[in-house]
Amino acid sequence: DIQKLIGPILKDEADMVASARFSKGKPKNMSRVKYWGNKRMTSLINFLSGKKFADVSSGFRAYNREAMLNLNLFGKFTYTQEVFLDLSMKNLRIVQIPVEVKYFKERKSKVASNVLSYASKTFWIIFRTIRDYKPLKFFGGIGLFIFTAGLLFDAVLFGHYILRGTFTPYISVGFIGAYLNSVGLGVIFLALVADMFDRMRINQEKILYYEKKRLFEKE
Repeated sequence: DIQKLIGPILKDEADMVASARFSKGKPKNMSRVKYWGNKRMTSLINFLSGKKFADVSSGFRAYNREAMLNLNLFGKFTYTQEVFLDLSMKNLRIVQIPVEVKYFKERKSKVASNVLSYASKTFWIIFRTIRDYKPLKFFGGIGLFIFTAGLLFDAVLFGHYILRGTFTPYISVGFIGAYLNSVGLGVIFLALVADMFDRMRINQEKILYYEKKRLFEKE
């Protein structure tokens, strides 16, 4: 399997090659809960990255020089899903190769021994990655949701006024709507500011990339 993994890199067909464990369904002795969790995590990464991967949690991978120079990870718990997001958003080539794996009944994972703990820590890493790489969509989406919720309260208030000719007894509804509108607009403004900082992040990552390249070329 190692030969299959490094093949696309040696042929310059990929920057990262990752193994895919589920081409034949659930591997023998793998718990249904972990299999289900792996599939759901893959679906989430596919949705966020706009790509179609088969397995984003396997650590059996190969990277070329370009991928290693571009990687900039912050997760302290696991790197597996963050790498897919990081390299996908930098438009590097990711290929997956089906592999066969064996799970033993008595085997206990050191990383995912507690499924809930693993899921919560992994989701936090993904959350932060999306926040940093897509700030306009991230904060803008939240702001738009809050602002729209405020419009619903506004609609109730003004609908009552049109029908009854008075705001009473829905004045408090109007205050709630105005508050949500204000918060929503504030978060949307934050999204615009964060988007400006995102350009700085991109430039900083380029500087980091060339610094790494210069350092390793010296060696």
